[in-house]
Amino acid sequence: MARRPVPIRHRLVRQVRHRLPNGPRGAESWYSGESGMRRLPASLSHEAFLDVWKQSSDSSSSSPGAPGVDRVRAQSFASRLDDHVDRIRREIQQNKYRFEKLRIAPILKASGGYRIVAIPTVRDRLVQRALLRHLEADDRFKPVSPISYGFSKERTLTGAQRRAAHLRRDHPWVAQTDIIKFFDQIKRADVKNLLRKSVRSKVISELLCDAVDCLGRCDEFGVWGILARIFP
Repeated sequence: MARRPVPIRHRLVRQVRHRLPNGPRGAESWYSGESGMRRLPASLSHEAFLDVWKQSSDSSSSSPGAPGVDRVRAQSFASRLDDHVDRIRREIQQNKYRFEKLRIAPILKASGGYRIVAIPTVRDRLVQRALLRHLEADDRFKPVSPISYGFSKERTLTGAQRRAAHLRRDHPWVAQTDIIKFFDQIKRADVKNLLRKSVRSKVISELLCDAVDCLGRCDEFGVWGILARIFP
């Protein structure tokens, strides 16, 4: 019995998937046969999200982050990680992903009073970490100040401590300063305009612009520190 010919559309899709790494999921980052679906950069591939999760504190069984407004805990999120990642990527492809509001939690200080902490949802934390990794790989967001520490893997807080100890040999006196509520006072519109000009990927810049509105005082991932590098 003669075999039925394979439609040319199916053959083209097979050829595309054969030439791209990581199988069908790798192909999704480059090509989608569904109308209205956007291309995603490699930093938002399924494998990239899984790697970001693996490196995050939320993947730890002993010290995961607290839940956000949706009350979904990291352990529950991890039990269906692949499904959650697929949904996140699909929403981003369809331009439907939106960051949730932050959960406000007062933390009692040892010195008295409360420190207000704003906590994003587990899935928003995952997306923010993926965005941060994307920016860290961009040369335009590399640290330019020799005294900038704490917002990149290469310039850690431990490195800052070592540098401070070295400087103290010649400079025994230190003047400590701080800028109170600096990021709270920045105009979000100015940040978004700079992001649109500085970030090559439209998908990434749109997600960052949406994230800017909900970062506020909660920036445990150093996103504000990365964004500060694009200010003139």
